[in-house]
Amino acid sequence: MNPNYKEINVRQQREAPRSVLQFYRELIRLRKDGKYGSLIVNGSFLPYEVEETSVIAYQRILGKERLLAVHNFQNRESAVKIPEAYREKLIGNYDCPYAGGGRYDLKSYECIVLYGLA
Repeated sequence: MNPNYKEINVRQQREAPRSVLQFYRELIRLRKDGKYGSLIVNGSFLPYEVEETSVIAYQRILGKERLLAVHNFQNRESAVKIPEAYREKLIGNYDCPYAGGGRYDLKSYECIVLYGLA
C-alpha cells in the first residue's frame, strides 16, 4: 500500500471538488454529452505539435468541429500557441479563464480541452 494513502484516497477525492477523481468524472461526462460525444468518440485523432517537450497536445476533428486537448506534464508553466479556431474551454483542471485563440500559459500539470469550429 502506498504510504500516502491517508492523504490521497477515494474518500478524500470524492469530497474535493477539484480532485483528480472529479476531473476524470467531468471528462467522462463530456464524452457522454450529446453535444461533444460524437466528436470525442468518432473524430479523427491528429497530434498537435508544440515547442515545449513536456507538453502533449492532440486534436479530434469531425467535419467542422474541432477539439484540442493540451496537457502540461511538468512542474512549471509552459506557453502554448493555440489556433484561432478554438474559442471555448470545455474543461480544465484549473479555474483559469480562456479568452480565445493565441497564446495560453499552462500552469504546472494543467490540462485543458478546447472546442472550436473550422
